[in-house]
Amino acid sequence: MRQDGFFTDKQPIFRAKVTGVSRSAVLNLAVDTGADPAVLLSEDWSKFLDLQPIASDDAILANGSKAATQLGIAEVEWLGEPRLIYVTIFTGVDVGVGTRPDGRPQRGGQANGLVGYGLLQFGKLTIDYINRQVSLENVTAEGA
Repeated sequence: MRQDGFFTDKQPIFRAKVTGVSRSAVLNLAVDTGADPAVLLSEDWSKFLDLQPIASDDAILANGSKAATQLGIAEVEWLGEPRLIYVTIFTGVDVGVGTRPDGRPQRGGQANGLVGYGLLQFGKLTIDYINRQVSLENVTAEGA
């Protein structure tokens, strides 16, 4: 199975349906190979999807600063299959770079959140900046 994404100006993005307790949304998730767990969302998207926090912690961001986070569970359609995943919920930080659930802009761009290692580990990630293509192929260890 293969999942194709698209590019914004400089950013590879995958589109995925994320389902919380009572709502679903198709989100644009920017690729962040250093992010863990699977999906990182802002508090606005977490509330929209009705994600229920199960734990809290501080995260160290790429710039070295700390951010308060909560951990929730959601279902995501990924590589053609529904998967239960952990979602890192950032409180007070715009982790997405596109729009909030109410349509208000965040920092610019088209992403609503980030997709990290927790989902990227299920395949072979290809990012082709020259041809502006991004894909993730579900391959076995022997075929990788």
